[in-house]
Amino acid sequence: MRTLTNRELYGLGLLVALVLGLVLRGCLSKQPLGNHPTVSTDFPSTDTVRVAVKDNILEVQTPTSTQFKYVPEEGQAVIDIKHEPAPPVITVTNKGLTRQFGGSVLFADKLRVGVDCEFFYWNRVGVLAGLGFSSNPLLAGYLGVSYQLDQIKLNNTSVWAGYTSTRNIAVGLRVSF
Repeated sequence: MRTLTNRELYGLGLLVALVLGLVLRGCLSKQPLGNHPTVSTDFPSTDTVRVAVKDNILEVQTPTSTQFKYVPEEGQAVIDIKHEPAPPVITVTNKGLTRQFGGSVLFADKLRVGVDCEFFYWNRVGVLAGLGFSSNPLLAGYLGVSYQLDQIKLNNTSVWAGYTSTRNIAVGLRVSF
């Protein structure tokens, strides 16, 4: 296996520091995050609508149909009821920016413990960046794509796969704080 020159190591370190700096800047920012409504359901004003939320699933029942929408932990469901004769409007936010910190146990070239921040979500899928700690090399940055395990009653747990700054594919188990 080829060893990296000092110049390549400095360049790689600078790149990792830049990416992590941008990610952490976004994660620690106090500005509101941009959540964008993606599902909107209108009903005729004559329908009776039953809305129930259980285990991150929004169930909307009318006399003619039943719809199910997934509501991520970071998302929200908003029901707007206007004066007669306007129908109710249900809007579900299921994608957007977030700053959800977490801890991971990951395996790449060796077993590591990591801290990370998920900064984008879409339904159960998220994008995260973090730092893994172990012995030699002490630190390794990583980027990954996560999948939330809320279907099996682990609401704050996800599995993820990604790539580390040590040029290894990584897989991990993540718990949100």
